[in-house]
Amino acid sequence: GEERTVYGIYGISESNLAECEKGVKSVVALTPALQPIDGVAVSYIDAAVALGNTINEMDKYYTQENYKDDAFAKGKTLHQTFLKIWKPLNL
Repeated sequence: GEERTVYGIYGISESNLAECEKGVKSVVALTPALQPIDGVAVSYIDAAVALGNTINEMDKYYTQENYKDDAFAKGKTLHQTFLKIWKPLNL
């Protein structure tokens, strides 16, 4: 909490996230199924959407300068959430 400059993070387009999720899930619904790729694709897009939503929450937090009100407490929590979602994606 002693940072002099806070840059934050850039948000991700929610419509792009929704389009990607819809596209992956529509392909997975096709037959014949392609296991295990279909299962991996669904897990990946679910994690990517969760990561995008977390990034957007972080963007809002820093853009609104809410870190000034809580000494970065929520920022630290969001960072841990980000890392938890990122770890399985970091192939």
